[in-house]
Amino acid sequence: MSSNERHAPAPTRRMPTGAALVALACAASAPAWSATGALSTTVHPARWPRVQWPLPESPRLQQRIAAIIARMTVPEKVGQIIQADIDYVTPEQVAKYHLGSILTGANSGPDKNPIATAQQWLRLADRYQAAALQGSGIPLLFGADCVHGAQKIVGATLYPQNIALGATRDPALVEKIEAATAEEMRTVGFNWAFAPGVMVPQNDRWGRVYEGFSQNPALVARMARAAVLGFQGTPGTPDFLDARHVAATAKHFLGDGSTTDGIDEGDAEVSERDLIRVANAGYPPAIAAGVQTIMVSYSSWNGVKMSANRALLTDVLKRRMDFGGFLISDWDAVRQLPGCVGAACPKAIDAGIDMAMEPDNWRAFYDNTLREVEKGSIPMQRLDHAVARILAVKLRMGLFTQGLPSQQPLGGKFDLIGAAAHRALARQAVRESLVLLKNAHHLLPLKPGQRVLVAGPGADSLPLQNGGWTLTWQGTGTRNADFPGATSIWAGIRQAVAAAGGTAELSVDGRYTRKPDVAIVVYGEKPYAEYLGDRPNLEFEPRDGATLQLLRRLRQAGIPVVSIFLTGRPLWVNREINASDAFVVAWLPGSEGEGVADVLFRKPDGGIAFDFRGKLPAAWPINAVDQPGLDGPHALFSYGYGLNDADNGDLRTLPTASGIEPGAIAVAGR
Repeated sequence: MSSNERHAPAPTRRMPTGAALVALACAASAPAWSATGALSTTVHPARWPRVQWPLPESPRLQQRIAAIIARMTVPEKVGQIIQADIDYVTPEQVAKYHLGSILTGANSGPDKNPIATAQQWLRLADRYQAAALQGSGIPLLFGADCVHGAQKIVGATLYPQNIALGATRDPALVEKIEAATAEEMRTVGFNWAFAPGVMVPQNDRWGRVYEGFSQNPALVARMARAAVLGFQGTPGTPDFLDARHVAATAKHFLGDGSTTDGIDEGDAEVSERDLIRVANAGYPPAIAAGVQTIMVSYSSWNGVKMSANRALLTDVLKRRMDFGGFLISDWDAVRQLPGCVGAACPKAIDAGIDMAMEPDNWRAFYDNTLREVEKGSIPMQRLDHAVARILAVKLRMGLFTQGLPSQQPLGGKFDLIGAAAHRALARQAVRESLVLLKNAHHLLPLKPGQRVLVAGPGADSLPLQNGGWTLTWQGTGTRNADFPGATSIWAGIRQAVAAAGGTAELSVDGRYTRKPDVAIVVYGEKPYAEYLGDRPNLEFEPRDGATLQLLRRLRQAGIPVVSIFLTGRPLWVNREINASDAFVVAWLPGSEGEGVADVLFRKPDGGIAFDFRGKLPAAWPINAVDQPGLDGPHALFSYGYGLNDADNGDLRTLPTASGIEPGAIAVAGR
C-alpha cells in the first residue's frame, strides 16, 4: 500500500509556542520517575507545571470582597457556594436561601420546556436575577452547557462540535466561535458557559469523545487557550469579561478522558506522569488565559474520586498552577464520594470545591452544609475562601453594576441569535473541519450540474447533524422544525446543484426513478451525550447493516457513491469505506449544512471553490476493538491524516475483520 492507502506519515508535532503554553513541556523538566509505584495516588506538586495567573493582585478588589464577606451571615455564605437547576428552584427560593448560582442543565428550561425561545429565556433570567438582588444583593451566575454554540436557545448558531474544530487546526477560528457564542448567550441572560471541554480523549468508546478537541495533548493545549480567550476576552484589555463576554469553564479536571475502557465517570488508571503529560495538557494554557472556573470531574484517579482529591485540587491546581478562579463540582458529583451521606459532604469542600452543583438536591445540601459549618466540620476560614473566589469572579465580570439581564448591553438583542455573521463563521468551520479519507479516481469535488441523488438518514436531519448537547441533554426528542434558520446537508447540496443548473433528489432509502450521475449518502451515529454514549466496541454497524446494504446497492447499479459520515468519534467503518468511492468524515457539523456542499462541489465554472483542509484530530482505527493511539499499529489512518483534492485518494480494499469475538455485543449505529 502507498502511504495514502495505509496512513499518512506521522506529522512533526512541535510544542505550541507562547508564554501561556510553555508549562506544557513539564514532563521534560520533571524529576526522574521510578518504575515502582507508577499507579500510586501520591501527588508530587513540584512535578506539575508552574503557571502564571494573568490577573495581577488587586488590593481594591480584595478590599471589596472583604467588605462584602464581613457583612454576610453564615447562611448567606453557604448559599453563595451552591448552584441549583432552574427546574428545581424558584426565584423566591433563590432570594430566601441566598443562592450564588443557577444553571440550566440536562433538559431543564422555562416552564420545564428545554426547547424555549430567546424571549422566554430572557424573562426567566430577569426573574431570577431580580430575586437574587432583592435577597442577598449579590448577583447570580447563570450557567449553561454551551459547548457548540448557545445550543439551549432555539434559533442559535450551532457550530461543529469540538472534535471537528480540532480537525481545523485553527485556534484563531475557535476564538472567534466562542466570542460569537458568548454574544448569543448574553442576549438571553446566560453569563457562564460550561465550556470549553479540555479533556484529551484516549479511548473512542467513551461517549464524550466529541467534546474534546483531540487525542493529542499539544493540540488540546492550543485550542484550550483560544476557546477561553474567545469566551472571556483577553486579560489586561478593556473587553476582558465585559458585558459581551461570559465566564468560561475548563472541564473536567482531571483525567476524564483517560478512564479505563473509556467508561464515563470511570477510573483513570495511569501514572502521575501520564496524568500531567496527557490529561492536564489543557489546564495550564486555560489558566494562563485567565479562565474563571474549572469544573471537577466525576472520574477517579487510581481509585480516588477527583472531587475529594485535595492534593490535586488545592495543592496542585490552586497553589502550584496558580489558578485564581473557583472550582465547581459536576452535577450531583459530591454524592458519589465515599463516606458522604446524601447531600452531606464536607470532604468535598475541604478538598477544594468552592461551589457545589446540586441541581435537584440543593436544599438538603444547604441544610447539611450549614450544620457542618456550625459544628466546625467546615472551618469558617475555608467557607470564606470559597465565597471570596466566587465573589471575585462576579466582581471581575461587573455583575454588581450591570442590573437585570434585559438591562445589559446585549440583553434582548435577539438579532444576534443566529446572526448572518455568526452563521458564516459556522459555515467556515464546517468547511475547514471536513476530513477526506478516500477519493478514488479524484471523484471529488463533483461537478454541480449533474443529476445528484442524496440519500441516507442524516441527509435531511438537523438532530443527527448536531448530535448531543443540542437543545436537549442527549440531543434527542427534537426535529428539524426546532432549528429555525439552520440548513441541513441536503438543503445545502440542493442549493449548490440548482445554482449550477443540475438536479438534486432527496431519497432517504436511496430509491430513485431516474438513475443519477452520483449518489451522496449521509449517515452516522444517532445523537448521544455522556454516559449513554459509551459503547463496548468501535463497530459502527453490525455486518450487513442497513447503511452498508444501501451503499452496495447503489454501487452495484454503477452509481459513484460519496459517503458523508456524521460521527462524534473515529469508528470502524472499513466495510463502508470499501463500498464508497469517496469517504468524508463530517463529524457533527452543527447548523450550517451548506459548508459540506461548499467543499463537495466545484464552482459552476468548474473551478475549485474550497479544498479539503481538515486533518484527523485522532487516529482512525483499523479494527473495532483496538485503540489506535496517535500513530500506532492499530491505526488505519494516523493522527494528522487528511487528503486534499490533488492527492491520490485511491485505496486498496480494506480488511473487513472487525476483531470482535463471536458472540460479543454488536453495536448498531447510535
